[in-house]
Amino acid sequence: MLIKIKTFLLNLERCYSSIKKDEAYQAVSKEYILYKEKMVHSHGTQEKGLKRKLQRLEEKRKELLLPHMTILEKDTHYKDLQTVLQEGEYLFDLYCVDDNITAILLKNDGMSIKNFESSQLKSALKQNQKLWESMKHLYICPDGDLYNISFARYINTEISYLSSPQDLLEDHKESSDDDLDIVSVIYPDYYDDSSESRGQKGVLYGSYIEGMYINQLFEDSTLLSRDDANHDNFLDIISPKILHISTHGEYVDSDQLMENGRLCLSGYNKTDSGYVTAAEIQDMDLTDTELVVLSACQTGQGKSIGGEGVYGIRRAFELAGAKTLLLTVEEIDDYNAALFMKIFYQYYKKSRNAMQSYQDTQSYLSDYQNGIKELIQFKEDFKNYLKEEIHPMTLKMKLIQLDNRIKECRAQKKMLKTVHGHYEEEDWKGFIIQGKVHI
Repeated sequence: MLIKIKTFLLNLERCYSSIKKDEAYQAVSKEYILYKEKMVHSHGTQEKGLKRKLQRLEEKRKELLLPHMTILEKDTHYKDLQTVLQEGEYLFDLYCVDDNITAILLKNDGMSIKNFESSQLKSALKQNQKLWESMKHLYICPDGDLYNISFARYINTEISYLSSPQDLLEDHKESSDDDLDIVSVIYPDYYDDSSESRGQKGVLYGSYIEGMYINQLFEDSTLLSRDDANHDNFLDIISPKILHISTHGEYVDSDQLMENGRLCLSGYNKTDSGYVTAAEIQDMDLTDTELVVLSACQTGQGKSIGGEGVYGIRRAFELAGAKTLLLTVEEIDDYNAALFMKIFYQYYKKSRNAMQSYQDTQSYLSDYQNGIKELIQFKEDFKNYLKEEIHPMTLKMKLIQLDNRIKECRAQKKMLKTVHGHYEEEDWKGFIIQGKVHI
C-alpha cells in the first residue's frame, strides 16, 4: 500500500508537469477559455455556433490529455522491482509517519520490513555495516526529512538515490550521441561583495575556478558568469548534455511547495529577480540532459511531506527531464567543491558514467597525498585565473588563507574544510548521486 501511495503522488506531479509543457494542449485550452468568455456575452444566432465550437475544443482537449493521463496508470509492485534488481543490488525504501519509520529492504530474491522510531535510524544503520558492505549497490528512496541527510555518513557501500521506487523501472537509454556539450552557470555577480549577513550572499571564488577547469576540459563549453549568470539566461537553457551550476542554493519557508527551493543568481543582493525557484526550473526543457551538477549548498533540500518526499530544486530538475543529478544536501566548502569538480569531470569525460566518476573522485581525493597535491595546484590556479578578476589586496588575502589551509592540512595530515570559520576534516561525502545510475 505504501509504495502505491508514493508512486501515485509522484506520477500525479509528473502528469501535471507534462501537461504544463504541452504547447498544443495549452494553446487549445487558451482558445477554449477565450470562447467561454465570448459565450457569456453571446446572444441569438451566436450562441449555437459558440456551443458547437466549445464542444469541438473540449473534445480536442480530451484527445490531447490522453497521452498524459497514461502516466497516472503506471503502477508499481515490489515483485516488479525485484525483476530489475541485479545480483548484489538492493533497494532501501523508506516511509515516515510522524516519528516512526518503516524501512523496506528489497533484493532480487527477498524482502525484509522493519519499523522503528526516527531517533533510532542512525544507530540502526551503523549496526548493520556488514550487510551494507556485502552489497554491490544500494538504491535509497527516502521520505520526508530523510531526504535532507547523506546516508553515506552511516552506510559504507555504493549509494544512489531515487525519488520513487518506480524510477528503477524507467528505461533511460544511454545516449548514442558522442557530443558532450556543457553549459556552466558560475560565479554570479550578486552586486555586492559583502558577507552573508542580512541574508546577502558572498562571492564564491571557487565557482570561477570550477568554470575555468570545465572550459579547459570540454571543447563544446558555454559559460554564463557574472552578469550573464542571470534569471532570464538561466531559464533559456535547453537540454545540454551536461548542466553545471555553481552558486549559492537556499531553502526558504513558503506555503507554495515548489517556491521554497532557490538558486541565487546575478543581482541577488540588490534586486527581486536575482534567483530562480524550483517552480521555474521544473518548467524547463532538460529532456536530453544526461547530467545536472549542482555545486551549491543545500540543493538537495526542500519542503518535506511524509509519503511524498521533498519539494524543491532536487525534484524540479527531475521533472524538467534530467536523467542523473549530482548535488549536495549540506553546506559545502567553496574551494573543496572546485577540487571535487575538477577530478569528477576528468573521470566523467572518459567514462560518461556519473556513478563511477563520483566513486573514483571520492577515492582519489580521500588519499591525503592526492588531496594535498590538488590543493597546492588549486592555489596556483587561483592566483593565475583570478589575478585579472579581483582586487590585488583581495587576491593577496585569499592566497594567504589558502597557504594557511595547506599548512594546517600538512600539520594534521588530512584534508580539511571550513565550517563556520573553523576547520573540520573533509570526507568528500557532502555530494550525492540521484537517478537510476548505470553500474
